[in-house]
Amino acid sequence: ARRGASPEGVTLQYQILPCAVRLSVEDPRLGGPLHRISNRAAQPAPPLVTLRYTISGFGPYDVLEEHDRLQRVRSADEAVRLVGHRCGLRVIDRLALGGWALVAGAVARVGGRRMLLTGDSGAGKTTLMMRLMHDGFGVEGDAQAVLRGPSVAALPQPFLLASDIGTLVPEVGAVWNELPTAADDGLRRTFDPGAAGFAWTIGAGPIDAVIDLEAAHAGRSTLRETSPLDATRRLLARARALDTSPEGKASLVRACAQLAAGGGYVRRLGTLPEASAAL
Repeated sequence: ARRGASPEGVTLQYQILPCAVRLSVEDPRLGGPLHRISNRAAQPAPPLVTLRYTISGFGPYDVLEEHDRLQRVRSADEAVRLVGHRCGLRVIDRLALGGWALVAGAVARVGGRRMLLTGDSGAGKTTLMMRLMHDGFGVEGDAQAVLRGPSVAALPQPFLLASDIGTLVPEVGAVWNELPTAADDGLRRTFDPGAAGFAWTIGAGPIDAVIDLEAAHAGRSTLRETSPLDATRRLLARARALDTSPEGKASLVRACAQLAAGGGYVRRLGTLPEASAAL
């Protein structure tokens, strides 16, 4: 992300895969909340289109999309939330046109292998990615990725951290109060690896291993292999076609089958150090 300041306010530029985002803000106090939707990740390709937004005023705020007024909102949080929501919808539309599908999964590079780790919310994807990152491994994304054929790319967005992560990843606990808040309640924080000094690089290419995560926080970490059919079924359960036509849905099935052609793994996550070391 690039940030510029002027007497008129702040201009923020960042990229989300095929889309560049240019956001102009009149009130410089919005600079902090904007961390919730921007990112500093190096992207795999130049953007194809630029999305333009303006937040004018000092409260209440007028939110404009491509110079057209969307809505007047009362608070900075509402303004940033609206821009993030609208921008996300347009990015998804662009990805759908390109034939991409969405999957609930993290992407990491461990031991020379690029891995897609899928799992439901609460399975431990973000916590595991934070541990791997602080252990020196390459983490591309923690929550969502897009896939097309044999290619996978993490969706670049700030990591959303729960308040208990400091006990599991002490390095995060040490800087918790310095991280931007994710909402007014202050219970969650956002974490941008690039802003924190990590080399945050998004790739777009083949995956060497597909691992489905199952939470087992009170037990031991285990790893078992699965057949290509079971791996495909598990991947399909975590994915959704952005193009909802019959052709789009068929393309998603083919992509999942390609990624799982060599089979996959199911990892039950016990203690975090054990799970990280096992990977």
